[in-house]
Amino acid sequence: MNVTSFELNTAWYPLSAVLLLLCLSSVAAAEPPPVIDESMTSAVSNELELLKEEETVSIASRYEQPISQAPSNVYVITDEDIRQSGAIDLPTVLRRVPGLEIMQMTGGDFNVSARGGNQPFANKMLVMVDGRSIYGDVQGTVFWKSIPVTLPEIRRIEVLKGPASAMYGFNAFDGVINIITKSPEEMKGTTLQFGGGELGTISSAAVHAGLTRAVGVSNYSAKETRSIHAELAKRDVALATNQIEFSLLRRSPETGGLLATCQELGVLPLAYSPIGQGRLTGKYSAQNPPPGKRGFSAHPMEQVDAVVAELRRVGEAAGGRTPSQVAPNWIIAKGAVPIPGAKNRAQAEENAGALGWALSTDQVAALDAAALGGIRSLSNRFWQHG
Repeated sequence: MNVTSFELNTAWYPLSAVLLLLCLSSVAAAEPPPVIDESMTSAVSNELELLKEEETVSIASRYEQPISQAPSNVYVITDEDIRQSGAIDLPTVLRRVPGLEIMQMTGGDFNVSARGGNQPFANKMLVMVDGRSIYGDVQGTVFWKSIPVTLPEIRRIEVLKGPASAMYGFNAFDGVINIITKSPEEMKGTTLQFGGGELGTISSAAVHAGLTRAVGVSNYSAKETRSIHAELAKRDVALATNQIEFSLLRRSPETGGLLATCQELGVLPLAYSPIGQGRLTGKYSAQNPPPGKRGFSAHPMEQVDAVVAELRRVGEAAGGRTPSQVAPNWIIAKGAVPIPGAKNRAQAEENAGALGWALSTDQVAALDAAALGGIRSLSNRFWQHG
């Protein structure tokens, strides 16, 4: 009897389960759909965007690449990190980099290195500003307080810890620090910074960006002039002048196409040594050579005498002009501006005599025929490209 009763009661279990499922479904259908918070969705989207914007670095391989692909241990300090740090100098900012050793000797003397190699006048950590090394040539060390960059000007600092001499040279034995600055457009306006700290230190900095409207260069070749003109144009800055050695003792800027390039780009050539460091004045000759060393276009004085003779002939035909007045006037006829030197008032007045008149076409041609191509010494070749 008891067994039969038990079997009858369990027979109702499947029906009860079906009824319970129907009740739960009706309750769920009666509840309103959940409300999605749009602000939460926006926050999640922003987080995903931040994950996509991976920091890029250039210090590890000398070209821009995502930091996750850098083949070396690179630490990056952003401008926001610098702003929130409260630091008033670069060494203090660098204290946050793991493994970097900052040693302060006095209120303004710091030494920065890594891998246990720090010491006074540390010279095994290469420091660069926008990819250019700034260590002292004699000591090989960096004077941190003398770096011409203020903290508000820094976009980011890339720190590579470990040997990098294969790419950067002997100073990168312990690593490399590359300080990347902001563009003038990012710094547009006036920025003031004042700070103070322990050891009685007080610092200040003022940066005003946007004043530069034109730039002048010196000794640039035609190719270099064209290149820098294009780079400055990207920043809406004009290339105004190119200062070069140009005279009757060095006509190569004209014959080599530099003057034509300057004219095409609207760049004004400034001719230094227009009277050949005094050799075109007629004061000196092969029998009376100039004292000391004349490093620009050092032709034998016998060749210079022939040029001076033509200057005298042209000067007499031009109304009694002296060689030191005819030579700069020839430069003016070529579309350049001579910038002669003067030791006294008499020489300045003599130079001023090159103005207010002009050589004829035939006279310019005669001087062209007498002009020399120019000579560059071995040392001058390193910097005198134009």
